Amino acid sequence: MFQKNRLHAFGSLFLLATIFFLMACNKIDGDKKEEDTNASAILKYIESGAQLQTLTNSFMNEFVFDNINVVSVGAYPQQPFVFYYDAAWSKQLTNELYLNRHLSATAGAGSMTMEDYSSLGFVKISDSRLNESPYKNLLLVKKSDNNKRDWRFEMHIPLENNNRRSQNITISGSYSPWNDHLEATVPAPPGDNEVVSVMLQLIESQKL
Repeated sequence: MFQKNRLHAFGSLFLLATIFFLMACNKIDGDKKEEDTNASAILKYIESGAQLQTLTNSFMNEFVFDNINVVSVGAYPQQPFVFYYDAAWSKQLTNELYLNRHLSATAGAGSMTMEDYSSLGFVKISDSRLNESPYKNLLLVKKSDNNKRDWRFEMHIPLENNNRRSQNITISGSYSPWNDHLEATVPAPPGDNEVVSVMLQLIESQKL
């Protein structure tokens, strides 16, 4: 009889422990979901050309850094603030032929949808790295007619639900001069994977 009571008591304690464990797990999952929901991708704070070169090295490593213009007022990302930057690189292929790359980002972009981009001649880029929070809401697009003379990629970061303006990153490129006999020596525009990789170096997760 005593052994039976001990088994009954042990069973009750085990049941209580199991219930407590499941409740704790549910709370952790709930906290994680809430944290994921509140987290968003935002622009990293850039304050110098050296910092931007480090972040874009894999993409711009054969290019010469030409210039950067950074405008920062306030204490980004704490509102109110003004924050954007614009930078340029170049690469000399021959005595007369140059490649140009341009990168700009703004924390004060207007709201854009895929329909808006489509009307401007852009198509969506799909990338498995953007399937998880906080990146799954990002919108990546490129010009449907990207070519050696004029290619362009954009990453749109929608932040309207957090009561702030959206953000945008643009990477574009060309070559000069636009002579037909030189175009054959110009490399093709960069691939989607390469551009997405560098863009992901320019953003970070932030709980808003």
